[in-house]
Amino acid sequence: MSKRKYRSGPQISTLDELVKQDFIYFFGRIMPRGWFMNWQLRLTTDYLNSGWIRSAVKIEDGQEDNHAEIR
Repeated sequence: MSKRKYRSGPQISTLDELVKQDFIYFFGRIMPRGWFMNWQLRLTTDYLNSGWIRSAVKIEDGQEDNHAEIR
């Protein structure tokens, strides 16, 4: 069984915050920067306003992930 490297973090609500991320959670799935950098601006703004985008928080070795994923 493979261990997850990230968990869902706080909601991202601005474009500035989004473009600073290397990875994000989107509908419960981890997505890399290249994927979300191709979005159209209007679509991205809609996703940000809806609360569907969350930061991905790196899980350190020995740390337990006791956050329930928000979908």
